[in-house]
Amino acid sequence: DLVVLSYGNGYYLSRQAEKILREQHGVKVKLVDLRWVAPLHVDQLLKAVDGYKKVLIVDECRKTGSLSEEITTHLVEHCKKLPQIKRITGKDSFITTGTSWQYLLPSTDDVVAAALALHKSK
Repeated sequence: DLVVLSYGNGYYLSRQAEKILREQHGVKVKLVDLRWVAPLHVDQLLKAVDGYKKVLIVDECRKTGSLSEEITTHLVEHCKKLPQIKRITGKDSFITTGTSWQYLLPSTDDVVAAALALHKSK
C-alpha cells in the first residue's frame, strides 16, 4: 500500500508502527531502513520506491535542514512517476533534554497516524 523510508530511531518506531498498521488497519507497508545516509545511495532509494504511489519519510531530525528534505528532493528530481510524499520529523527546536523529547520527536503513534492519513488520501 505504501513505502516507509527511515533510519536510526525512526526505523525502530516505524517497525512498531508497521505491525499496528498491518494487524489493526490492514495496511501493507514496505519498510526501508536507509542504514547509510552519507552519502545517500540515491539509486537504491529510487529502486525501493519504484512502483509505489505513496511514500512516508520518517525522520527524527528537525523539519528544517533535515535528511528528509534531501530524500524528497531526490524523489522529485528523479522519479519517473512521482509518488505522493509525506514526511514526519522532529520539531524545529533546540536539542531536547530530559523528557522533553516526547513533545518534539516523532513517536510510533505519529508514524501510524501519518501512514493512515497518507494511505487514505487520494
